[in-house]
Amino acid sequence: QVATVIPYYLRFLAAFPDTPAATLAHQVHGDRVLWHEGATPGWTIIEGADGHATSTPGRLLLVTVADCVPVYLVAPAQRAIALLHAGWRGTAAGILARGVELLGRRIGAAPAEMICHAGVAISGPCYQVGREVMAGVGREAPGAGPWQLDIRSVLAEQAATLGIGEVTVSGR
Repeated sequence: QVATVIPYYLRFLAAFPDTPAATLAHQVHGDRVLWHEGATPGWTIIEGADGHATSTPGRLLLVTVADCVPVYLVAPAQRAIALLHAGWRGTAAGILARGVELLGRRIGAAPAEMICHAGVAISGPCYQVGREVMAGVGREAPGAGPWQLDIRSVLAEQAATLGIGEVTVSGR
């Protein structure tokens, strides 16, 4: 399967000639967010992480999503970014808080200086979940279910609680 996907990634990377470095991880639906320094040309593939952050120009951060939410965090004044893979497990584990904390610790950005965008993902009537998922993200699960969940709304609430200055959510 990797042999099938890698040529697509290489073609994708070639579309960014001013961005020689790309970072991707084998995601585990957790809350581990890594800081990346430098922009050594080529691919960096890391085991067991669901988020990346950097202030290095020329480093492309990548996550893969299907039903999960790509979360973009930007600290514009400090010229730093984080990209998070937030499924229900990562959302429940606090991956957004980890990303905010990492940007704060590494580049001194306060949450109020950050911008957060919860990207395109499965949601609402299209995303039926069980009681364990609802409980995991702190939602009530009345009745017999199944229940519908929009993880992006959970992330937006978490962002507000964290004090993030600007929060947007994809309508798709």
